[in-house]
Amino acid sequence: KQNEQDKKDQQDKDQKNKDQKNKDQQNKQDQQQQKQDQQKQNDKQDRQEQRKPQQDQRQMSKQQAEQILRALERDEKDLQKKLRAQKSVRVDVDKDW
Repeated sequence: KQNEQDKKDQQDKDQKNKDQKNKDQQNKQDQQQQKQDQQKQNDKQDRQEQRKPQQDQRQMSKQQAEQILRALERDEKDLQKKLRAQKSVRVDVDKDW
């Protein structure tokens, strides 16, 4: 009887060890999956952050836009002055009648 009990105890022990190993393996797999998911999330965030500076570089600041507008206004004023000066030059035409 004692021998049978020892065998049964050993089998129970072996089964518990197998169960524990399975649990450990499952936990390890779960942790690996979580790491992969976290890495994917981090990669996605990194890509989004990399896109932001590129978009910002394409956009000009308000100050830059105002400088460009002022330069265009000055150019337009100069052009208008030149055109007015050209219009004011009169050519006398002799009447031939």
